[in-house]
Amino acid sequence: MNPPILLVIDHSHKANPFGDYLSEILKTEGFMAHEKADLTRIDLTFLQRFPLVLLAEARPDASQREMLRGYVAGGGKLVAMRPDPALADLFGLRLVGERSEKLLQYLGVNASSEIGHGIHPESLQYHGVADEYEVDGASAIAWLYEDDTTPTSYPAVALNRYGHGQTVAFSYDLARSVALMRQGNPAWAWNGAGCEDGDGFEGIRPVDAFLRQSGESWVDPAKIPIPQADEQQRLLGNCLMALAEDAVPLPRLWYLPEGKRAVLVMTGDGDDVGFEEFDTVMRTVEEYGGHFSAYLLGLEGDPSPDQVADWISRGHEVACHVYVAGEQACPTRRGVESACNSFTARFRYLFGCPPGPSIRHHWLTWYGWTEAAEIAQEHGVRVDFNYYHGRQWRRPDGSWLQGYFTGSALPQRLVTEEGKPLEVFQQLTTWADETQLYRQELGIEGATQVVRDMLDLAESHFPTVFIGNFHPGGFKRRNTEPWARNMMQEAVDRNLPIWSGEELYNFIAARDEARFSDQAWDGSRLCFTLESKPAPQPLALMLPMHFGSGRLSEISIGGVPAGFTTRSFAGRDYAFVPVPSGCHPFVASYAANP
Repeated sequence: MNPPILLVIDHSHKANPFGDYLSEILKTEGFMAHEKADLTRIDLTFLQRFPLVLLAEARPDASQREMLRGYVAGGGKLVAMRPDPALADLFGLRLVGERSEKLLQYLGVNASSEIGHGIHPESLQYHGVADEYEVDGASAIAWLYEDDTTPTSYPAVALNRYGHGQTVAFSYDLARSVALMRQGNPAWAWNGAGCEDGDGFEGIRPVDAFLRQSGESWVDPAKIPIPQADEQQRLLGNCLMALAEDAVPLPRLWYLPEGKRAVLVMTGDGDDVGFEEFDTVMRTVEEYGGHFSAYLLGLEGDPSPDQVADWISRGHEVACHVYVAGEQACPTRRGVESACNSFTARFRYLFGCPPGPSIRHHWLTWYGWTEAAEIAQEHGVRVDFNYYHGRQWRRPDGSWLQGYFTGSALPQRLVTEEGKPLEVFQQLTTWADETQLYRQELGIEGATQVVRDMLDLAESHFPTVFIGNFHPGGFKRRNTEPWARNMMQEAVDRNLPIWSGEELYNFIAARDEARFSDQAWDGSRLCFTLESKPAPQPLALMLPMHFGSGRLSEISIGGVPAGFTTRSFAGRDYAFVPVPSGCHPFVASYAANP
């Protein structure tokens, strides 16, 4: 049987290459059952096999436009990114014109709408071009804004009925916007001589694609506490769930293990230290039941092969702290390639094994928009922690901002300017000794309060993977140990995992490869198979608690009833079920809800 969602991409639309990135967004949002097809290779009969179609930004010809109209008129459900103005009638809209693109531009969700309920109610940034439409039969789910506080009459997202079907139009392209929000401005990325060190602090890092020394910023500092990209992806998820409500219940996977709202990953940049300093931090992390990622630089001595083997046997990750020596202020592609080659070869030679899959560079040295990650990918790197919350973000009163300058609290693949997703997942480093303790000078209690506040927000609103970075050389000498212990104690008190970067990747990989198949819906029972590989902790299945006039009454796995918990998320009620690894048939029964 076909999956419930078809992603249609117009690969001939060269003006926007980010269509395939919508697949990464769907997977992050837990919609693992979707199929991809090129617009030029489908017809109406093919479309009608899918209850939901997600159309990437495209410029269909006349016959393709009629195909889409016919699909919706016959009962299909279509979500389109910045649709062709010639299809305005299909979306209940009337074109006014293209909106002038600005450095800082905003939209706001209509929190009173069913689909917008549960999404962050304040204005959110978007990037890329948007179209201005007047509503002509549609209902607005979100509005374009003039500035961060002033809505316009032009919808950013609109819902419409057409024939027997329904449509949702995003007046901007979510895929392009999310990529640019997460990774910064490609035009500001460092590509050699003549480029600018964006933040003015010595060294070229990923954050330099978010700032200019003139004071221009790619992200509104006031929005840093909000994972803006994540919230807009959830809005897409709500659109799909709402459109499916008279077709088929959509199973999803939760972002984190066992339905948890946060994970703590403990890492340490080695710089000029060796075995004793690393081992001290590892044994401290072990006291809290966790594991640690050690990034070895090797300037002042290396652990022995037996010591590294012992760390790995205890569950820790050992990886490279790549140093592009002499090029911190002006990195070159050749220099980054040479450093990755030599550090990886040296690691294999010394320890007889490849380095772990996560990485953070010394000085966070970065080249290009994604070139540094592309080079690392060739050496087996799969999770990048170089996007680093540092000393750049302050309020007008001088107080420090904490949060998500990339707009995301969750791992997602990096994507090239050509729209090709990499095998490397990007994850922001949220907390670091040199940030909250050394440069922000918050003190142990102040830095601990940052941890508490952000964990509270994760548990109430924004699911988050928190990355902590503790330089082993300063763990005792600079008294960062108390903050590390407070951080891990908070995780223990909240029953959250404390992982290494490698464990995070193993979970991401298992979730990313999990698949729903053989879905069937008879009006009261949803049958499907979920296949997944082992993960450090179980994945979590999400099922809508309500569907049509029914309410979820029972879930069975392989014929055995399974318990579930209920939770509201992004304005909708779901049942959560831990998922054993392997291939298992599920049956979800919906009983009439009096």
